[in-house]
Amino acid sequence: MKKFIVGIVTLWLSISFVKSQNFVIQQVQTRHEIGIDLGVGIHNLMYKASFGQVPFLSYDARGSINYSYYFNQFAGVGTGFCITNFYGQFWADKITDSYTANDGNEDFVFHYTIKEYTEKQSLTVLQIPLLFRAQTGGRRIKFYFAAGGKIGFPLSGKTTSGFESITAFGYFPSVDSNIYFSQNQGFGSYNDLSSKKNRKFKISYYVCAEIGAKWILSEKFALYTGFYFDYGLNNVITPSEAENLINYEHPYIDYHPNSVWNTSICEQKVKPLAVGLQFSLAFLTGNAALNMKEMRHARDISYLQRCLEERQEAEQERKNKEKAEQARAERERKAQEEMAEKQRQIAEAQAQLKKAIDAENIRILESPISGDYTVGSSALTEAGRLALDEKAQILLDNPEFSIEVIGHTCNIGTDISNMRIGTMRAEVARQYLLSKGVPSERITVTTLRDTQPLVANDTEENRKKNRRVEIKVIKKE
Repeated sequence: MKKFIVGIVTLWLSISFVKSQNFVIQQVQTRHEIGIDLGVGIHNLMYKASFGQVPFLSYDARGSINYSYYFNQFAGVGTGFCITNFYGQFWADKITDSYTANDGNEDFVFHYTIKEYTEKQSLTVLQIPLLFRAQTGGRRIKFYFAAGGKIGFPLSGKTTSGFESITAFGYFPSVDSNIYFSQNQGFGSYNDLSSKKNRKFKISYYVCAEIGAKWILSEKFALYTGFYFDYGLNNVITPSEAENLINYEHPYIDYHPNSVWNTSICEQKVKPLAVGLQFSLAFLTGNAALNMKEMRHARDISYLQRCLEERQEAEQERKNKEKAEQARAERERKAQEEMAEKQRQIAEAQAQLKKAIDAENIRILESPISGDYTVGSSALTEAGRLALDEKAQILLDNPEFSIEVIGHTCNIGTDISNMRIGTMRAEVARQYLLSKGVPSERITVTTLRDTQPLVANDTEENRKKNRRVEIKVIKKE
């Protein structure tokens, strides 16, 4: 995909360059062209399988150097060399097979089951084409078509295969029994095995075609953009006697698979196919039917003047567009800076407001709850419930708050009784908050008995004030 994007960007830049130039190019064609090609498309090794899947789409790029000789403005021949990669792939979720084998002592029936089998094949070819080329007339854009044949010399080839797991066992007629687990005989289950093998390919022959547009960049350069098509005519592998995907050869038991091309799973007939987009930068050289230099000297002065004026107008228009773009970019930059500053101020104001609200909520939460408790009582009064209602709403609105509910007593009674009564007062308040929907994990309870009175326990009125419940915010995330 990256190579395809690079090709598209190259095409766009080249077209922009052509539009920005106002040179005068006549309908001439030089005798010789030397080009550097980049192709991006589908490069497949095509074959059929009796089961499983053979995906059709395999993408890759190819590069080539070509030479073309033109008889006149419209026709010529071309050759060169091209490096092309072809790919194939086979996949099956399950393969089961059996055949007669020998474990060194006797014949038996070897059974195996493979799960998630995958195999990838690759072939790199040096192609030499011979093409007939034809093109239309035109000053800046010509349309071209090329057709002919290629011969391909294999440079390298390999197969990479593997599977998720294999389960193997043997049936022994001598004992009329299946043996499922025997390490010496290679029976059992094995996982994640793979195999990489080099493979020889035959010389290949192709019918090929190209079609597209030729963009005249200058008197010495042209850009070709179009499509290419290569179809293999012959089988690129040598047919052989069908093998087993898994070979059992005692004592050298090897569960690394052979290629499916060597088995009856696939037809032993593989043909290459390539189709895709092609970009070529061509260098124009040599004399033409009409020499460019001679035609340049013969041009009409007024025509040259018009061309110069058009070029100056185009340059001025380009500068105006650049200025307008710079002004627009500056306006956008200032607008973005102003927006960022406003957002910062809003964020600061929101943070200050949140801080003030949190402080007020904590103050309300931590204000004492005077429940008008009598000595030894933990029941909530109406005033106590109203106070807890307000605190429960604050806790529901602020899930980041966790609290500790603290029960207090006056100095009447023993430490043990005051501990029990203080804890009961805190637990009653906790249960009330739970009934209002406050999660239990956010509330803990404790008691301080009579150790922290609000006022001195010297009168009954003061002791009543000290019999209370307080809430302390102990966690704020």
